Amino acid sequence: MARNWGLRAGYWLLLVALLIPQAWAWEQRDYEIFDLNDDLLSVSGPGTDFYSVLNVSRTATTSEIQRAYRKASLSLHPDKNPDPAAHELYSLLTSVAAILRDQEFRERYDGHLQRGIPRWRGTGYYYSHYKPSLVTISLLIILSTSFVQYVSAWLIYVRRKSHLLEVENSINNLTYTQVKKQLKKRGKLDSPNISRRAFKNATPLQLLQESGEIPSELTVSRPSLKDVLIVQLPVGLMRGLFNAPRILQRVGAFFKEAADDKTLRETERSEDTTESETSERDDLNREERRSRGKRKRVPARFTVDNPQTESIGAPIDNPFGNSEAIKQASDENHGVAQEGDQTSEVGEIPLKEGEWELQEIKTLVALVKKYPAGSRGRWVLIARELNRDVDDVSSKARAIATNPTLKLQ
Repeated sequence: MARNWGLRAGYWLLLVALLIPQAWAWEQRDYEIFDLNDDLLSVSGPGTDFYSVLNVSRTATTSEIQRAYRKASLSLHPDKNPDPAAHELYSLLTSVAAILRDQEFRERYDGHLQRGIPRWRGTGYYYSHYKPSLVTISLLIILSTSFVQYVSAWLIYVRRKSHLLEVENSINNLTYTQVKKQLKKRGKLDSPNISRRAFKNATPLQLLQESGEIPSELTVSRPSLKDVLIVQLPVGLMRGLFNAPRILQRVGAFFKEAADDKTLRETERSEDTTESETSERDDLNREERRSRGKRKRVPARFTVDNPQTESIGAPIDNPFGNSEAIKQASDENHGVAQEGDQTSEVGEIPLKEGEWELQEIKTLVALVKKYPAGSRGRWVLIARELNRDVDDVSSKARAIATNPTLKLQ
């Protein structure tokens, strides 16, 4: 029986030894022939070869093969032959004719026909035709990673185990004096278990473990399959699914807290902005009341085009607009002008009265341009600059407005 098994094993080894060189001798051109032959058999059925498709003999010349190819392509053309199998065969004719017209390809194909198209075509052929899916690639990666992880764990275990044995041997080789010396360096000489009598009845390692100087067990955990990726991955997924509601609840609480903090900060910022605007508005109102406290004001407003003239007695253009508009604006704001009298203080400089001097008129024209129409408290500011009453300034302005050709007198 054993002899029969030996013969069978020798037979298989001999067969493998014969097939492997054949597989290694095949090249890319052989693979192309194998692929085309498989496609042809799938369309025309078993027993079909390249010569029978073109209806020529194996000894046909290149010109005969070319004529046969033209004839077959005409008969199998989709416009003349509606058969679906003919369409598929027509798509293979060009490749078949190209192989038979090429001398090297034809010699390779004839050799495979004589020996028979091989079923086993080498690992390179199947590897080049193998197109794994994403799931297959993922499984291969997980398996290879798990294998490497397990082997690495065993290598680390063996290394640590050997190191632990070396440590145990070095401790057991210590003498009583050496043990005492080491304990003295560590400041621990009061251990009752370390004595000469106990040292004779037990090993140094046992005494040190009983005294608590070193751990009671010096062991290294053995590698386990439950620690590799292929086991940990599904376990981790199950734990993740089990804890998913709790994790989602924590994530939702975190984002809700962040949103509440953001809303609170925005509310505080808006309140601070409102308080700042209110404070600035109060300060501006206070400054306005303080600035208009000593002078009357007439809120008449008009524009100035050319406010000054250099020579005495020269006519000037009217920069004050309509005198009726000045009077109307002065009457409407008379209460505002009187407010300055009520807030005037004792000791202010007396206002000028009487005739206007030339320099004052020129200053009035310049101030009209300095404070354009629309300025708040325009005439109060002009009256303050001239040290005259607001009514006096507005009257002079109306006089100039009604006399466009007024001469400075």
